[in-house]
Amino acid sequence: MASLRSVEVQETDLSRPLLGLSEPANWCIAANVTHVIHNAFPVTFKRGVASFESQFKIMSHLLQLARDNGASPRMVFVSSIAAVSQYTSKEDLDGLVAVSEEPFRPDWKPPAMGYWQAKLICEKMLEQAVQEGGVDGVIARSALCLGFLSYFPLAESRLVLHVENPSRQFWASAMATISEALTLPILSYKDWLARVRDLAEDEEHVATLHSFFEKDFSHVGSGKLYLNTTETKRASPTLRECGIIRDDILRRYVSRTLLSR
Repeated sequence: MASLRSVEVQETDLSRPLLGLSEPANWCIAANVTHVIHNAFPVTFKRGVASFESQFKIMSHLLQLARDNGASPRMVFVSSIAAVSQYTSKEDLDGLVAVSEEPFRPDWKPPAMGYWQAKLICEKMLEQAVQEGGVDGVIARSALCLGFLSYFPLAESRLVLHVENPSRQFWASAMATISEALTLPILSYKDWLARVRDLAEDEEHVATLHSFFEKDFSHVGSGKLYLNTTETKRASPTLRECGIIRDDILRRYVSRTLLSR
């Protein structure tokens, strides 16, 4: 608890200039900041990219905060595998595709959904800011943000890091444990999608989600596309030592996050 006494909380409006603070308060933060971690983003599968304008303003204002420091503080943007969801490359021996640990290239196909496009735009904003100078940036693509910071090497100098458990395991190895804990049956993706389609006939918002799960989700969510972590593991001892998620951890997660609600 003693460490909490060193935490100071400021109420801000990041979509406004100076973060919605007075000029002295904003400059006080800018003068002392060493790291800016942007890991909050609205998750929605129904909005077009233009509706994320406020997020682009937030990214711009956080970058300005870092620039105002004058000593190139570290700016971390937590992106997603969704930003590279259309990445294509030669499959490995298991038929999988590993996304390269590098900035999004012009010859890569951009994502189709507004949320995914917005993540990519923020990646490029940070990349440009680093190229222009005054900001030391990291694009941290993650397949899942649970426990994100426990893996993350804040001292690493690479522009792109991939935060994903390198000990890959298929859902089939975990679903039996989750099914037992929740006392729910296991359905094939095809059968589950059919049930969503039946609901979509009566609920408009479900119809939109059905389209997403039918056309967009399977490529990213099936596990065929994954984030290469070769360079990130070299920078993060914690990530290197990650193993598969054990059954007891899965049961604890279900109990604490799903059954406790």
